[in-house]
Amino acid sequence: MGILSFFSNNTYGVDPKEEESKIRLEYPYLLLDAEHIELAFKSKGEGGRDKSYFTSHRVLIKDGKGIGSKRKNYLSIPYKAIQAFSVETAGATFLDRDTQLKLWYEGGSQLYPQTIDFAK
Repeated sequence: MGILSFFSNNTYGVDPKEEESKIRLEYPYLLLDAEHIELAFKSKGEGGRDKSYFTSHRVLIKDGKGIGSKRKNYLSIPYKAIQAFSVETAGATFLDRDTQLKLWYEGGSQLYPQTIDFAK
């Protein structure tokens, strides 16, 4: 883990099956019965309290809040609500080694952006 990845809160891959088991135990109503986590990512910064999940039905983003991350906010973006996406790949320089996934999703009559930063 690079120092820049830590401060920029980049994410790295974690075991999706293990994350799904944890969520089903801790928050039994968060995932649908037929929903499974396909990809899981955990942030390197802020003690790893933020996570992003790509499930079989949606993108689920966990944002830990407060001291010790006791409060958790989840953002659920169904795949059918995603209107556009872009991927910005890592640069060739030492300082630009991460990749960004940007999603624009529909919420009512507006489009909202969401960015997930990935470490090398």
